[in-house]
Amino acid sequence: REPRRDPSTGKVRLLFIGNYVGRDTPARVLEHEPLLQVRGVPATLAWYQEKFIRKFMRIYMPRTYEDLSTRNDVVVFSDAGVGFFEARHFTWFKDAVLNEGLGLAMIGGVESFGAEPGRPPWIGTKVAEILPVEGIYQSFNGATGSVEIVDPGDELIASLPWDTLVPPLNTFLRFNDLILKDGAHLLAVLKVGKQSYPFLATWTQGAGQTLAMGAGWHPAGGVYFMRWEYYGDYASNLVLYVAGVKVPSEHGLRHVYKVQVTQYQGAKALLMATLEFVEKFNADTRSLVSDLGMNNDRSDEAERLYIEQDFQRATSLMEDAIERLEELTVKSLKLRDRALLWVYIIEYLVVTATCLITGTVVYTLMVKRRLYREVYFTRGRGERL
Repeated sequence: REPRRDPSTGKVRLLFIGNYVGRDTPARVLEHEPLLQVRGVPATLAWYQEKFIRKFMRIYMPRTYEDLSTRNDVVVFSDAGVGFFEARHFTWFKDAVLNEGLGLAMIGGVESFGAEPGRPPWIGTKVAEILPVEGIYQSFNGATGSVEIVDPGDELIASLPWDTLVPPLNTFLRFNDLILKDGAHLLAVLKVGKQSYPFLATWTQGAGQTLAMGAGWHPAGGVYFMRWEYYGDYASNLVLYVAGVKVPSEHGLRHVYKVQVTQYQGAKALLMATLEFVEKFNADTRSLVSDLGMNNDRSDEAERLYIEQDFQRATSLMEDAIERLEELTVKSLKLRDRALLWVYIIEYLVVTATCLITGTVVYTLMVKRRLYREVYFTRGRGERL
């Protein structure tokens, strides 16, 4: 299968539909993955009112088949409500997978697959036809299940240290009842006693690939799973896997690089704020701005190496960029001190002059009484009439 990614940046372009907005959603984790470029469409009744979702759909959903198939590499439905899509959307999704090699994944939730009672299911749609599982009509299992790997040799499974997913991290509090389709490939199951339910399944469809995750990766069922140290790697690897891109198996250096990026962004924000402050005092910041631009080029090069999955060189170059940024921060603080020195001098002179003037006036008027004539009598003589 031909990998799907942006030819200009090398990133996998993800269209995330469902519980996109909010803190407790994997969308926040995916947005911080340099291998991905994320666009979101909020579309779940669990978080939003229907009128707002329909507005989001009009604004953020692709408006043509070409827009969907050429500007996106993977579509993820994460607890997305089926009732907000038009019939043409379902046709676009299916055709883009079969003919254009689009990757498509559906994640479990109360509005996914067969949905919970009272919510419309995906059953009967063209999207459901290409998924590796069959949803059971309005059957949302409230039992607690634990993850068990079925195919440890699969690329997605082999890319993660599942031995660290120990109880209760491997526990899902509820999940969707699903049936594996003939020809689909089962990667993992949820065990409830002796009963097994499909948890991860994939299926090659035409030029593309689809994947189903039978439980939610958000707090509605996966609150323990979200605490797994490699939860972010799992989410991003799942997207890369569906896109047909090589799934990286290096965990340590990827973690190091993401920490470095966070550190670099924080230090850069401090430096930019300092430069903006000193410019108000007409300080010359041109050399620092130029050096910052060159350092940003190092950061961009590190990201390029990361996208190429050369994690060793990416982390090394990012470490050098952070050190240089710290040097620039020290220089900016010295420049700030020099700019403020004149402020302190002027402030000192103004305060000193004010004190001298007011002191002189008080001394002249109240002590020396230069402007007052001495009064000898305070009571006049009375004249006899």
